Amino acid sequence: MVPETARRVLLVVNVTAGRGGRSSAIADLIGALQHCGLQVERVDSLDGLSEQSGQLLRSGQLRAVVAAGGDGTVAEVVNRTSPETPIAVYPLGTENLLAKYLKIEMDAAKFVRMLAHGRTAYLDAGRANGRLFLLMAGVGFDAEVVRRLHEARNGNISHLS
Repeated sequence: MVPETARRVLLVVNVTAGRGGRSSAIADLIGALQHCGLQVERVDSLDGLSEQSGQLLRSGQLRAVVAAGGDGTVAEVVNRTSPETPIAVYPLGTENLLAKYLKIEMDAAKFVRMLAHGRTAYLDAGRANGRLFLLMAGVGFDAEVVRRLHEARNGNISHLS
């Protein structure tokens, strides 16, 4: 079980990640986290994430901020928390490149075991245009394609997008 002092989990959910319709996966995750004795608070707005996670981290209560979404969700969480904040990735996106690299599956029971008993991995980050990135940075044609897709998309992204 998780030590008493680090039992709080902030769950950041991106409802437009991946195919959508992930409400049952989120419910399973919340149930598994609670069953393990963790206190889960769902964060629907990223505006206060920095302050909220910082307070819990300083008081020794924060187990992790869980980024439930895709690589973009992870990037937003990384850019809105301090570098020492523990972040866990629950893959709900289309590709989930970081989760694949870290060998994290969309399996609530396995994820909770990892979160409760797993080791911490320290990752290097890059910075471009004032933002941190963990995976890659696109420039030129690649960046323009991503920008246009982001502007034109409504709702969830797919491989066809």
